[in-house]
Amino acid sequence: MKTIAKISAVCILLLTTSCMFDGIKGNRIVKTDTRNISSDFEAIRISNGIDVYLTMGNSVSLKLEADENLHDIIQTEVEDGVLRIYADQNIWSAKRKRVYLSAQEINDIKVTSGSELMTENTLKTEDLKISITSGAEARMTLDVNNLSCSTTSGSDARLEGRANHFVARSTSGSGLKASGLETKTCDARVTSGADISVNVSEELDASATSGGDIRFTGNPKKVRKNSSSGGDVRG
Repeated sequence: MKTIAKISAVCILLLTTSCMFDGIKGNRIVKTDTRNISSDFEAIRISNGIDVYLTMGNSVSLKLEADENLHDIIQTEVEDGVLRIYADQNIWSAKRKRVYLSAQEINDIKVTSGSELMTENTLKTEDLKISITSGAEARMTLDVNNLSCSTTSGSDARLEGRANHFVARSTSGSGLKASGLETKTCDARVTSGADISVNVSEELDASATSGGDIRFTGNPKKVRKNSSSGGDVRG
């Protein structure tokens, strides 16, 4: 079941990205551009294979580092409190398509379509919602009170740091690796060949179905677990 789910996730990803092969090819001459953006955002949307390096600080800035002929099609715009980083045309290949972002406050992140998000320092906030989908990846260090993270469709998230309360969801051959994230309470749900690993000290509520796996460490004081259809929950 898990193998079938992972193969299905890969097929979905290939179908999603296949249209990129008729897109623009980068000229491999990497140029850097500092862009002025509004500071009025607390949410980020990243797509179209753009890689973003996020630093939390006291000011907002954005630098694009990409093949010269791709600068005009890579968009960075703030609308209704959301910073959107995307390409308005398909990019077939590129030597680089990277954004360096400094932000003051972030509470909502969505990464999709083969993009990557990496934090350069600790993202500290009260509440944070993360969604990683369609072959995207995230590598993040966090200090959060209430954290929600979902992965799907062959995507992958690796979380470290601390979160008091953690809601974890993974499906369709994706992975959520959070054994390096110290949590007090965790509600974890996994299905369709996905994998979750968590580190919980007090209370864990875990459910695994359809070939999904949950692995937990931290010796939680209270564990409620449910598994069916080839799912597995183990400490």
